[in-house]
Amino acid sequence: MNRDCSDDTTLPLERQNPTAKPGAGVLCLTIVFHPDPARIGQNVRVEMPRAGRALSIGRSEPVFAHPGEGAGLALLDPHVSREAFTLSVRRGRWLLAIPPNSSTLRTPAGRVEGELPLSTEQMEQGLSLTLGERVLLHLRVIPHDHAVATHSFRNHGELLGNSPAMAVLREAIQRFAEAGGDVLLRGESGTGKELVARALHRQGVRSTGPFIAVNIAAVPEELAAAALFGVVRGAYTGADSARPGYFREAAGGSLFLDEIGDVAPVVQPQLLRALQEREIQVVGGATQSVDLTVISATDAALDEGANFRTALRHRLGQLELCLPPLRERREDIGTLLFHFLAPEAPRPGPDASAEDICLWLTLMEHFMAYAWPGNVRELRNVAQRLTLGTVRDFVTIRQSLDLSVAAGKAGSDTPPRASQPIRSMSEYSNGQVQEALEQANWNVSEAARHLAVSRQALYRRLETLPNQRRAEDIPRQELERALRLADGDVSRAARELRISPAAMQRGLRRRNQPI
Repeated sequence: MNRDCSDDTTLPLERQNPTAKPGAGVLCLTIVFHPDPARIGQNVRVEMPRAGRALSIGRSEPVFAHPGEGAGLALLDPHVSREAFTLSVRRGRWLLAIPPNSSTLRTPAGRVEGELPLSTEQMEQGLSLTLGERVLLHLRVIPHDHAVATHSFRNHGELLGNSPAMAVLREAIQRFAEAGGDVLLRGESGTGKELVARALHRQGVRSTGPFIAVNIAAVPEELAAAALFGVVRGAYTGADSARPGYFREAAGGSLFLDEIGDVAPVVQPQLLRALQEREIQVVGGATQSVDLTVISATDAALDEGANFRTALRHRLGQLELCLPPLRERREDIGTLLFHFLAPEAPRPGPDASAEDICLWLTLMEHFMAYAWPGNVRELRNVAQRLTLGTVRDFVTIRQSLDLSVAAGKAGSDTPPRASQPIRSMSEYSNGQVQEALEQANWNVSEAARHLAVSRQALYRRLETLPNQRRAEDIPRQELERALRLADGDVSRAARELRISPAAMQRGLRRRNQPI
């Protein structure tokens, strides 16, 4: 995304209301990896000890549990020392201390010996802690209101994770759904905007009605009005039958307009009227009233778009949610990974060897340091690769993740920016470039962010790749043939041609081809 979500127009999430000083807020400890997979995701929330006292973290304390689970358990792993390390506040700063007889304790910076001072910024961003080379914890200081929200909610449907950011998001979903108004979802690609839209629908006042999801980027500009608002038979050449349109199909329920930033300028006035007056103009027909909830989503900065009407932007954002990227909810990585792993995938357990546990731990440490530019979608793709492989394939998978600009930099919260590339295209093989494009659904901008290179550099590389072309270089007859074979489905035709749906639309528009 090009715009920071932590501004006055969005619902405050984790980055707002920071703890002001050492000792303020609540300590949040989450199990990211444990030899017993059932323990992953368990957490504990404790008030920060006052000056002169310390929080002990070891084999027997504290007690971890999933929210709503009850008493819970201590870590109990025999490789984690009974001699607990401590976290305290002394002279206005955080201090992590390990006793001489304790088992190993590591942070991303290395093994802790004696005492390690920590800044308030480190504590608010979160810190990975490896205990006894067996257990991986995530430590974070959160505001009191986030701690309350976290204890009030557990995993909701597919919105997995017990992180403070997810707890606040679930609370906002409940409030917004009860309000019954239209909602704009903002978040980077892969953060789960459609899942949030479905959760808003399930909890909303129109939950018994239909949920209709539309990818606006895949709707051709010349057919946008008919697709959204319906058309009567004979309204124009090619209108062989009447169609209700997405607004009427979603009547009594919810309409999800994904990638709303790509809506055609010509249809924006009609869309604004539909939102304000709940009236739509059927192409070739009469005006009709509709009763529905409209949920829109974007990973673009709508305020910066010259082709996006200001009035429509403001109307869409009357209720607005900003979804946190995965790098801001790292404590959920373990929960998400094991959810995405298929039952036949390798995993730790009572019979796992010490070597396999070590491999798992190493992989999870790497995952916690990785920037995840593709967010949860990228993590799901990695889980699929793990499912197809074995535990011994971890090294290969870990190396492939070094494509990230932030790999190995724990706590980084800055995504790669195309305007500030720090990697060279020469570092990547053709296969790695093709894989990045495929994961990005052939969207060059998204693939460039994943590779941490500029779009211009990636476009130049595309000219050298076999079987890879720009949309404008594909002959007219081939575009038409692909569209016919896909029964008019632009997204499916684009996948077959290895270009993005938006690029295919632009190519067709330049040729003035009706679709």
